Amino acid sequence: MNPYTFILDSRIIDLADNYPWIIPIIDTFQMDTDSSITVAEIAENKNINIELLVEIITNAIVRGIPEYTIPTLNNGNSINDTINYIITHHHLYLRTELPRLIKSTEKVIEKDSNSCNYLAELLLFLQGFDIALVKHLNKEEIEVFPFITHTDYEVINDGLRQAILLMEFEHNHVSNALNHLSLITDNFTIENGTNARMKELIASLKMMARTFDEHLNLEEQLIHDLIFSAEN
Repeated sequence: MNPYTFILDSRIIDLADNYPWIIPIIDTFQMDTDSSITVAEIAENKNINIELLVEIITNAIVRGIPEYTIPTLNNGNSINDTINYIITHHHLYLRTELPRLIKSTEKVIEKDSNSCNYLAELLLFLQGFDIALVKHLNKEEIEVFPFITHTDYEVINDGLRQAILLMEFEHNHVSNALNHLSLITDNFTIENGTNARMKELIASLKMMARTFDEHLNLEEQLIHDLIFSAEN
């Protein structure tokens, strides 16, 4: 069975179970994650372009991040394990996803600039956020993480304290940016009559925001583990 036929014949409940990271896409198209009907049936019932829907679901499956158990010192993972996970999962995803979202926004504007009244503002936000994000990720990978991995954690020395403060400072900026994104999109609301590509864009923005939340939570746990290791 080829991938196109596989998606067409898949039940929504099976897609949600096997690829939980595409649930924001399922929600955006108002498909019930417990539904036993197929993608082909959904497309017909909701009068959605089948080829476009299959393309959107396939792309989301391929680029998505699987659900995971957050690694911390409490479940046997070291601080270095946690840092490696952050870099290989979150950082890699975010470095590629933001440029893709910028191109997707440009394509929506090119195809139908009237499909949403905040597209121009969204594009400017994403372009600026992409620049800031690269700086943020580089700062963590070049300055913060190498220092942490070479610290013995016996005491919270000035260098370790500075690394923790820098991470917290960066997190405040990212949190503010995510709040602004939520305001621009009215908390990722889908307006009546929104076309499929715009729906996919909003779902992807929601997925990115969720990944950022996981990223920030994991790094907050990392900070907690650093302090715990230094004090015990």
